Amino acid sequence: MNFATIYRFIRDQGLNQRQVDPNDRRRYEADHPNAIWQCDVMHGPSVRHEEKGFRKTYLFAIIDDHSRLIVHAEFYWYETFLSLKECLKKAVSSIN
Repeated sequence: MNFATIYRFIRDQGLNQRQVDPNDRRRYEADHPNAIWQCDVMHGPSVRHEEKGFRKTYLFAIIDDHSRLIVHAEFYWYETFLSLKECLKKAVSSIN
């Protein structure tokens, strides 16, 4: 197979040129407060538990995309959906 022929065809068709989008889409911010919330979980420190010795904790945080306000953040013993659900309930109840 002659690769020079393939490369020449690609060049002649303009397929080797990088197409540039004039709109920068790398940054995004919601237009209004509380339009979008971001949620993340971070591994927290190990803390002494009265029954089980030292246990790992998990920090759940919910952040408003527009204002970057931390709507609610709390450490939990488990990285589960139930912990996320409880954190989200507290975040929603904190909105005036």
